[in-house]
Amino acid sequence: MSKKIYWAAAVLVMAAFLGTVWLQKTRFRDLPAPALAGTLRQEAHTPSPIAGAAMNVPPGTQSSGTERPAPIRSEQFPRQANAVAQASPDAPPAVDVAPGFESILSPDTDWADTDPRSIPVRQHRRLELEARDEAWSGRVEAGIRDSVQQELVAQGADTHRLEMPVVECRTTGCEIQAIGYAEDSLKEGHDLQFILPRIVNGAMASDIDPKKISMMVTSLPNDRLGFIAFLPRKQP
Repeated sequence: MSKKIYWAAAVLVMAAFLGTVWLQKTRFRDLPAPALAGTLRQEAHTPSPIAGAAMNVPPGTQSSGTERPAPIRSEQFPRQANAVAQASPDAPPAVDVAPGFESILSPDTDWADTDPRSIPVRQHRRLELEARDEAWSGRVEAGIRDSVQQELVAQGADTHRLEMPVVECRTTGCEIQAIGYAEDSLKEGHDLQFILPRIVNGAMASDIDPKKISMMVTSLPNDRLGFIAFLPRKQP
């Protein structure tokens, strides 16, 4: 008799356990799927849009749920930011882009941060958002142009063979867009690559930090060379 009572009690306990499990599954199954998905998306996007974005999982793989959110590149929105800033009546004017330099300084594509082509774009757009320091900018712009001309004259070079359509200084530095001839790059002293280091270590040493200047050279039509240089302001 005791065995019958024991087995009857065991059957009742098992039935109660299975009933509880069934009820829990029913509750979760009845919860709308969009609500669950929305909750997950909200948790994945808890960081601010600037600090992080949705998880970046390569195609053909599954997320383990432990990936860190991939940061949004700061340069994904530069044109938009510049356009909004420059729409303000008090915004600084845009920095000119000389013909032939558009694909380098104002490309149709926002290059990845790891792409070297993104470097001049970032520097150009950063400078563009700065205001001019009127006590410094105009004087340094004129000083750069005069110093380059003096270097060319000292080397006996034709000063018209190196054009500088854009020399723009703002608060933290300057940008130069210059055009020369490819053959002059073989003549030491006639090329901006040789001239610029001399003037930033000489006549402009008190205004430009020579250790932080950067320059790139690109080919232009008609056997011309394009030079783009960024000259950081020397800090006191």
